[in-house]
Amino acid sequence: MISLQDRKNAVNLIEQTMEQGARQLAACQVLGLSVRTFQRWKQEDNVKVDGRKTANRPAPANKLTESCTKIRQLMCLGVEIRMVVGCGRSSKGPWRSAKTPGINQALSLAYLKSQGLYSLREGWIKLHHS
Repeated sequence: MISLQDRKNAVNLIEQTMEQGARQLAACQVLGLSVRTFQRWKQEDNVKVDGRKTANRPAPANKLTESCTKIRQLMCLGVEIRMVVGCGRSSKGPWRSAKTPGINQALSLAYLKSQGLYSLREGWIKLHHS
């Protein structure tokens, strides 16, 4: 995608060359643009912003449900399947589900240490008792 500033620069260059006598087609070809692209960018005397970034798109038909996503994430963390299904299908909010055995197993201190993270409690003890 071409940024708005680059679009403005390209439109200005093409307009300058056209004022000096060049044809629109030749000026666009030098920059590697089609005449139609130049015309689309220059609608209503403004350079248009790329609308693809802000377009509202529907969710894909094969998008996983929230519970399936939660189940997959817990399985990736190494939680047993029997605990995963109970946690994943639960409609509890994040604070209530944090107390379930599956979540506690997934986020145990051993797992967090293996990922390079440290316990806040251990950090606090080192800081205050050293």
